[in-house]
Amino acid sequence: MKEIFINKNELIEVLQKTSFFNYLDENDQTGFIGISQINEYENGEIIIMPGQKNPYYHVVISGTINVNLDKKNKKIYITTLGAGDVVGDISMFADFENTTGMSAYNKVRVLRIHRKDFGAFIMKRPETGIKILVAIIHSFLTRLRCANQNFMLDRSVSADHKIMEKFISEYYDVKGE
Repeated sequence: MKEIFINKNELIEVLQKTSFFNYLDENDQTGFIGISQINEYENGEIIIMPGQKNPYYHVVISGTINVNLDKKNKKIYITTLGAGDVVGDISMFADFENTTGMSAYNKVRVLRIHRKDFGAFIMKRPETGIKILVAIIHSFLTRLRCANQNFMLDRSVSADHKIMEKFISEYYDVKGE
């Protein structure tokens, strides 16, 4: 990883793909960029390690990131992130260990902001802070809703398995007679 500098206009173009940045005026956009740093990662380089705490909010500027879950020393692919995708919003509010790991699939540029800098930014600009926080809350609620839907889908599939098990056991009981 190395820290790099990118043209402000290029950054603004990418950041406007995020859930909140396009709601900020030019002054707030410049302030937000001012508290961030841009890092560049090479193919295969680890961006976030699972099991470690990470106090940064990340926005993918360019490139592709693989998100994986480590289970019993095996990497399980979860998803791919690209330009405009964000990660680490939970890290802005909670000091949890990362459940997933992220690595660069190719050359990746990521904007990142430390939790303390983010907090200071929204305290100095409360109206802007409210806009950002509402966007983050909306993102949380959207993901929670999706997780609930997936959970309910899993439960319905599980229920179907129970019906099949009952059918099979009845079949074998009848067949055995």
